[in-house]
Amino acid sequence: MEGGWQDNRRTGPHKTYRYVENIFEELDTAYEWFLDRDKSVLYVYPPEGVDLSSAVISVTPIERESILRFEGSREQSVKNLCIKGITFSATARTFMKTKEPLLRSDWAIYRNGAVYFKGSEDCQVHRCHFTQLGGNAIFIDGYNQRIDVRSCLIENIGASAVCAVGDTKAVYNGLYKPYGPGVSAKDMIWKRGAKTEDYPRSIQISDNLIFDIGRIEKQSAGVHLSVAYGVSVQHNSIYNVPRAGINISEGAFGGHDIAYNDVFDTVMETNDHGAFNSWGRDRYWWSRGIDLSKRHETVLLDCMKPTTIRNNRWKCEHGWDIDLDDGSSHYIITNNVCLSGGIKLREGFHRIARNNICVGKRGLDFHAWYRNSYDVVSQNIVFAKHHVRKNAMKHWGALIDYNFFAPTAAKDPRFVHIDKHSVTGEPLFLDPKNLDFRIQPDSLAYAVGFQNFDMNGFGVVSSHLRAMAKRPEFDGFPEPEEKEVEPVAFEGMLLRDIENLSDLSATGMGEKKGAWLLEKTSKLDPRWSKLEDFDVIVSLNAQPVNKVKDLIAIAGKLQRGKPIEAEIFRKQKQLKIRLD
Repeated sequence: MEGGWQDNRRTGPHKTYRYVENIFEELDTAYEWFLDRDKSVLYVYPPEGVDLSSAVISVTPIERESILRFEGSREQSVKNLCIKGITFSATARTFMKTKEPLLRSDWAIYRNGAVYFKGSEDCQVHRCHFTQLGGNAIFIDGYNQRIDVRSCLIENIGASAVCAVGDTKAVYNGLYKPYGPGVSAKDMIWKRGAKTEDYPRSIQISDNLIFDIGRIEKQSAGVHLSVAYGVSVQHNSIYNVPRAGINISEGAFGGHDIAYNDVFDTVMETNDHGAFNSWGRDRYWWSRGIDLSKRHETVLLDCMKPTTIRNNRWKCEHGWDIDLDDGSSHYIITNNVCLSGGIKLREGFHRIARNNICVGKRGLDFHAWYRNSYDVVSQNIVFAKHHVRKNAMKHWGALIDYNFFAPTAAKDPRFVHIDKHSVTGEPLFLDPKNLDFRIQPDSLAYAVGFQNFDMNGFGVVSSHLRAMAKRPEFDGFPEPEEKEVEPVAFEGMLLRDIENLSDLSATGMGEKKGAWLLEKTSKLDPRWSKLEDFDVIVSLNAQPVNKVKDLIAIAGKLQRGKPIEAEIFRKQKQLKIRLD
């Protein structure tokens, strides 16, 4: 068996799930095939109504990873090409070649696609159809300017639809290990922006219908941006994808405009992610010896201009509708409809979330914020209480106030220092069953400054694509949430079960199991002294710990004075430690 390197987390193959192929005994349903290499015989299970004696069977050569390649340079660029009305199909799979890490994001990449641009300017891909591809549809690699991908149908492909990815060497202080040490003060290069010109800029990705992608590569996206600047992603319909609909790997170099997209049925085969997802593990993140609360210019060294997420409709199945993860900074989030997972803001700087509607089971999700982050969360309509990591949220940005809570949410009395002027009531939407969440003239939401925005402009605009495009389903307003479970005190530790997506994201766990150590107190029993705050204990002496009650039961039977072999999850890694 091979594999385990196909993303940048490099955790190895899953303990249970495997991807296998070419097993004769599994040839039991339509569209499957088996190749007997020894006898040079291809067995095919045809769909109903297909006569194999007259059918055309197409085989993709393993070396055909792209169909059109345009390669120039900044000095001698490929210019003024228009590719229009062509169907691209039958490229080879590239899943086993996605080995190149993209800085500190979770992604690894293979730089190829059915249509590939490098060193190109003023080129267009219009009204093309991409289907039955083994890898990416369109890959915009390194230096490119003004590439326009418009009005295309991209469906049933192995990897991502459109990738615009620069050379990671264009970034100062580029690091690749997602949770490795940050840059020290003495090693920090204080130059702002890019080190070289080897990155896409002024790219237009608009009016594309994208669905059923990532059939083979699960770390994929409808649109993926990394080491790029000023990319416009507008009026796309993206759905039925295994992970993010739109993904941004890091802050380098910002300035993107994400607008009027309809993105739903996302994160269908994974979790702890978003319909829109970003990371911001730039050179400032986890830097050593630099007080970021006083040196804000550090945060903006890579992210030169803010990225705007405006006037979109989002829906995520196993995560957040908008997930600004791990240091994502310099974002303006406004006029978005979030149908399920709400908006998550983990640690970062200079983020504005204003005039958004969150009608699903998650509203506004706050993790750990930096001191003096200048974050503003205001004038939003939410149907769920704030999800707050109580032991990690010690700083609250510039403003969290003037929000509107539906009765299912209400203001949380535990957080008296925020939402002092926020209001609770019925928002009085015009027609929520038909996805019209504009508020009526007598709605109390106007009191906090909320303003209506257009509900008809999401997704593709071309008539031939609109006739095919689906719309998301609204699952209805959530029920009032149950009271949050309080931590359990045991031998000087405050422990809690892993309960929800916020906990999974905060700990890096892949499933809801373990006893989460929130805090060690002054009454700590010495046998637990090697544990750290925020560790998740998953086993003691090879006995599984799925909940806090398991830890208490197992610990009660352990003989004092004898060592304990503990398996824990700490800082995104599973470790074994000896407790004496």
